Amino acid sequence: LSRDRDIIAISMFIPFCLIAAKNRLYDPGDISEVGDSLYLVITIGVMLVYFLLRIFTQYLFRPQKMNIRTYRTGCKASYTFFILLTLLLLLANGLASFLHLDPAVAKSAMLWISAVTYTLFILRKTQFFNSSCAVFTSILYLCALEFIPTGILVVSALIF
Repeated sequence: LSRDRDIIAISMFIPFCLIAAKNRLYDPGDISEVGDSLYLVITIGVMLVYFLLRIFTQYLFRPQKMNIRTYRTGCKASYTFFILLTLLLLLANGLASFLHLDPAVAKSAMLWISAVTYTLFILRKTQFFNSSCAVFTSILYLCALEFIPTGILVVSALIF
């Protein structure tokens, strides 16, 4: 089942990038005036870098004392929540198109959906890590594995 989940998560990458590009969910000021095709390419590139950075941090900060199966399960939980997020964004995008919502309202709703899904994911990952190590260690792993890559993504949207 884990392999099936991983394959589904990989197959959700393009739909996620299409929704993110269409609704300008990642919208730094410098690229806001480019055409839709180039914007999609930039979005795909940024998301690829983000996911590669997450994979890199997972290998870089591999724990010495934590159960490796628990660590892998916690890291792979992001795939499950990414699938859920993509499906929710597809649903929200479909509803926004059907109801002819203002693009700013649709974008705001999708950003809130993303924030809530990410918060639930962080809570779940914390539960995984708390089962094998102390609370302080769990928080440190979350900072290294989640907050650094996501922080870089958010800061890049704000600065550039």
